Amino acid sequence: MPKYRVRIYTWDDDIETHDVELPALQAARAFMVKMASDWLAGAPDEFWQDAEIRVDLRDERDLVLFNLVILSVAAPSMLQ
Repeated sequence: MPKYRVRIYTWDDDIETHDVELPALQAARAFMVKMASDWLAGAPDEFWQDAEIRVDLRDERDLVLFNLVILSVAAPSMLQ
């Protein structure tokens, strides 16, 4: 089974890394999204402080296959 690494991070900090064996790339992409959503549900305040969270999916050679970027943007009315 192929091995993948899923990493959640900000520009300054690694938050979480998981090494997994999954049957196919589609399963790895689904795992990546689930991991991101679980982290967001458990750490909403940290997300709003960092304003940008990145998740990447890498293969066994450490090549990035997919990136997921999650941004928090305040509406102009909140900046007054």
